[in-house]
Amino acid sequence: MAASKTAIANTTEFLRRFDQLGIADIPIVGGKNASLGEMIRKLKSKGICVPDGFATTTAAYRHYLESTGLDEKIRGLFADLEVTNVANLQQGGLAVRQAILDTPIPFDLIVTIHDAYRVLCADNPNAAVAVRSSATA
Repeated sequence: MAASKTAIANTTEFLRRFDQLGIADIPIVGGKNASLGEMIRKLKSKGICVPDGFATTTAAYRHYLESTGLDEKIRGLFADLEVTNVANLQQGGLAVRQAILDTPIPFDLIVTIHDAYRVLCADNPNAAVAVRSSATA
């Protein structure tokens, strides 16, 4: 039996469907995601196609950092940061990037994202998708 989009909760701590987002949600999903939600909500009824999708929230990111201990590791990496030393800033940035790449995503987030993706592709298993970043600050 095919999954329906209602299988993804209307609002979850870690994930929001685009059709439930608007400009007011920029602080939790970023500008690009909030804009897509706004377009879906306002243009779909006018017959304009906007790609469907979902966004992970800032709560998901905080959960990733806290549950893996990455938040403490990053604080440690920045403990000796010299903000006027460009080489030191670059070195710190590279160290943080590597720490993120080396830290697996928690299983509960993987399940949440996987389930949302499965629902998104229920009607079209070969759907083309894009993964984009969307800054919140």
